[in-house]
Amino acid sequence: TKTYHAIRWHNQRFYYNPVISKLEIIGYDGYTSEGVLKYIDRAIIGNFNLKEIMNCKPENRIIYQVFSDSIFVEKYIEYLKIYSSTEYLNQLFSELKPDIDIHKKAINKEYEKYIYDTSFIYGNARLINQNISNYSEKVKSGYYKSFSFIDAPKKQYPADFHKLLPIEYISAYSQQSNLEETKYKIINYLPVGISFLGISENDNYFGNKTLDTNSIGKYNSENNIISISDKIFGKYMFFSTDSLDTIFSIPITPWKAPMASTPRQELNEKNIFPNNKFYTINENKIIFNTGKLQIKENIIIPENYTVFIEAGTELDFIENSIFISYSSVQITGSENNKVIIKSSDATGMGFTVLQASKKSYCEYVVFDGLNTLNYNGWILTGAVNFYESEVEIKNTVFKNNNCEDILNIISSNFLVDNCTFNNVFSDAFDSDFSTGILTNSHFYNIGNDAIDFSGSEVEIRKCRIIDIGDKGISGGEASTLIVKECEIEKSNIGIASKDKSVVEIVDCKITNCVYGLVALQKKPEYGPSKIITKKTKVKSNITFHLIEKKSSLNYNGRYIQGREKNVSKRFY
Repeated sequence: TKTYHAIRWHNQRFYYNPVISKLEIIGYDGYTSEGVLKYIDRAIIGNFNLKEIMNCKPENRIIYQVFSDSIFVEKYIEYLKIYSSTEYLNQLFSELKPDIDIHKKAINKEYEKYIYDTSFIYGNARLINQNISNYSEKVKSGYYKSFSFIDAPKKQYPADFHKLLPIEYISAYSQQSNLEETKYKIINYLPVGISFLGISENDNYFGNKTLDTNSIGKYNSENNIISISDKIFGKYMFFSTDSLDTIFSIPITPWKAPMASTPRQELNEKNIFPNNKFYTINENKIIFNTGKLQIKENIIIPENYTVFIEAGTELDFIENSIFISYSSVQITGSENNKVIIKSSDATGMGFTVLQASKKSYCEYVVFDGLNTLNYNGWILTGAVNFYESEVEIKNTVFKNNNCEDILNIISSNFLVDNCTFNNVFSDAFDSDFSTGILTNSHFYNIGNDAIDFSGSEVEIRKCRIIDIGDKGISGGEASTLIVKECEIEKSNIGIASKDKSVVEIVDCKITNCVYGLVALQKKPEYGPSKIITKKTKVKSNITFHLIEKKSSLNYNGRYIQGREKNVSKRFY
């Protein structure tokens, strides 16, 4: 498309994905570089000559530096071949045609002669295709392995500034907190020194604040960054500058200052792989040793393997040890010889599978007493986590977790069959943006929600749900749930539909709950919700239904329009 404008440094936008501790690109400001903006005149942006980029502006260097990464370039060439093929483009525009027609029609209301020019795309694709061979040869020859830029002279900034600027050039972060004190980091980006005057719980210099005074040097000096500790868990910091007779205040960021590397990078750098104390490797197979293994160190499995944990294996993760696999796992216990994955000291940081390319299987497994991943700000919610990783879980027990969710599946296809969830701290099975089937499973003594799905399409069949702290089954954020032949007893809410979700309930029993059926809108960006029941019994509940205005309930053929207001305020 030649939308090079989007890769200028000031147009780059990223989302920090907290599950995988990586930045993901957000497309932004992507118009073409034709005409006056045609500053990159190459068919393939990575096919540059070293001399032409040696003098490029510092702000453009990030565009080129990525091409020194051999892993990136390998994938880059692979996708250049795919995207420049006529077959790919034909299929793409066939899929996009309905949307293109809708937007073109809207544009034509103001610009009658506008057409969407696919020939421009096909022409660019031909040029890319013609240049791939030459570019690949340059890469193979090592032409891009190392290159350098001519250092540009550093700009010198004057020490004067507008009186309103200081609050924009001082940063304060809450680094760490406990019952006795909080640690803070303060960074001065001003061209003059400042005096730190204190920390307060409110934006009032004469309120509850510290009295310590520290000098913080100007930007690029040896002491422009300081760390302090205080008994106050403050929300505001006060300071004055060396050149202005004014007291300034700024809010304190309630998390750590940015670091040079992410927690994921730190873990990978420290990781010992392979760790032959616990498993053997046979080509691309990682096979854990059978028997009882007490694990005190992190186990991080890279991609392109398959992990096997067989009957008779017991893995006991203690002393804050971590298990993360970027490859699929095959856990195959038996009815009489289950695989046990536990944490006897309740510190084991979960069992996590991230972006595995192949389907994982867990059968006859007991997950017991696990906590969740919590490493230097990389925090998940589940004792057992699957993210962008297809999985089948059968005949498995989840119990005694020490974190928010005992099973968390995100953006994945799943089958969970004949499983038991017992003595759960908060949510039992929490899943977002997934599709799947949950069958023949039992939920007992759950602290919060037994089954909680958001943005998902799921069928739930033949499940028994008893003694639930909040919701037996919850669908949220435009979920579609089909619930069949389930029994829910002694729950605060039997079944809830939230935020434009549709929950269809067939041949179910909901008894002895505080609220049988609840439909509401909690988040303004969504909309009202629906519940549809067929051959379902809702009885012996304190409140039969609670349906918010605009939401609806069709109870066994009887339509009930919502009349309640602000239902979410009763529960959240």
